[in-house]
Amino acid sequence: VMLQQSIRRTYLNYYKEHTEFNMPHRICSLQEYIANAMIRDECELIYTFVIGGAKDHKAPTQMVDSVDPNRPLTLEPPSGTTGSDSPQANAEIINDVTYLNIKENDGAGKSATFFKWANSIIRDGTISVDYIAKVEMDMMLFAPRWFEFTQSVLMPSPYNRLIYGGMLMDRLSCGGLQDWRCRQMVNKNYMSNEAYFLSPDLAEFIVSDELDRSTLTFGAEDLAIGNYVNSCPHPIHQIVISPRHVLWDNTRWLGEAERYEKHWEAVKDTWKNKPGTRLSASPAANTPARPSVNSGMDGGATKQGTSRSYLDE
Repeated sequence: VMLQQSIRRTYLNYYKEHTEFNMPHRICSLQEYIANAMIRDECELIYTFVIGGAKDHKAPTQMVDSVDPNRPLTLEPPSGTTGSDSPQANAEIINDVTYLNIKENDGAGKSATFFKWANSIIRDGTISVDYIAKVEMDMMLFAPRWFEFTQSVLMPSPYNRLIYGGMLMDRLSCGGLQDWRCRQMVNKNYMSNEAYFLSPDLAEFIVSDELDRSTLTFGAEDLAIGNYVNSCPHPIHQIVISPRHVLWDNTRWLGEAERYEKHWEAVKDTWKNKPGTRLSASPAANTPARPSVNSGMDGGATKQGTSRSYLDE
């Protein structure tokens, strides 16, 4: 709860704090997006904190395979206090958190369940997005650089097809031939768990009945998601982000709220002093040649030619 509050006060609040952009709702919660048409028109990055909300010890850790089809994917927010002394904070916590109908877990199917749920609210028209992202809590997004990246590199609808992006991990980074999970990974790379994104069609494929996940689910969850993605029968377009893009800071000890906010104050504007690389897509090694992703691509149902993202934390 405390770390969530720190994240709300830092990069999620960037455009409310920096009034010179005149775009206070460029980042908005899922609940704000659904409830307010004005916010919906302005918002380009929709976020929600995702928690496994089922308390029953018999509850599943995932809802993608071998689960009662009548079991709802999400739960209502718990009643009463949520751990903060502030009524306003409690309201915020309830209003920007999604409770999946699974036990909380790290690596046992939570991410796949999130992608299944995200696809369900895309299909029923609740949200309209070009990409679905999974982000670790101990990561700080440099919002202006992120939007520069999405506008320059990511193709909006209807051109966002079979796209998988993030920080590339290869077999050697995974553990090489000494680790059986790395030896058996599909393809030779996957995207690191700190932050990665999928186009909705690819997210739909990885949780579909078309894919047999039973032989692909092993090791860390980012590796498993990479196995699912790389099992797609069609060529995948990989968008590789490197540290030179300066899109975020993920110093390892940011899992504590006090440290998180102190570090944010130290680094929140450092992206301005770092030229970064030219923002262009980089095809991953050992993958087929792919069309380039051009800046200035306009079209589809996105606002002002930008790519609207949906972020899970």
